[in-house]
Amino acid sequence: EDFYLKFDSFGQETVSQKYRQKYILAKYIQHSESQNKDSDYSFLSSIINENLEIEHVFPQNPSEEAKKEFNSKDQEAEDASTGLLANLLLIEGSLQKSGSNKAYRIKREKYKNSKFWLVKKFADHSPDTTKVLQSALAQWPTHSSWTQDELHSRQSAYKDIARDIWDFGL
Repeated sequence: EDFYLKFDSFGQETVSQKYRQKYILAKYIQHSESQNKDSDYSFLSSIINENLEIEHVFPQNPSEEAKKEFNSKDQEAEDASTGLLANLLLIEGSLQKSGSNKAYRIKREKYKNSKFWLVKKFADHSPDTTKVLQSALAQWPTHSSWTQDELHSRQSAYKDIARDIWDFGL
């Protein structure tokens, strides 16, 4: 219970938090890529050494189209949602810059071009994978749209996956 509360509060953007967020997101990628014997990203160092940026799926400064698509209850709910780990992806810098403050339906097409299976899976893109990798990716949610409800559903899934990755024995 305490783990889940701390996980949800892990979103304030400071330099040390960004470093931690990047580490956790890299661990998620490593965890998903470790099942792929052809992956160059099964080692954490190979991910950390890439030119990757933290992407806010629902932007910090969203366009009106992004706000409408996200379907939030109010400004306070939007602000609280942007820093949640479930709203973050670790992606290539070129993809991050080209998505900026746009709506998810536009960003989603860019995510499909990522070299990471996890980012492609997030965007509801089903790349050709082996049965082993399909099984490993099954625990990761996909999203054909990105609303406040979907974000909170993903946050819940991320908590469970984090417990698996770090084996807290909770």
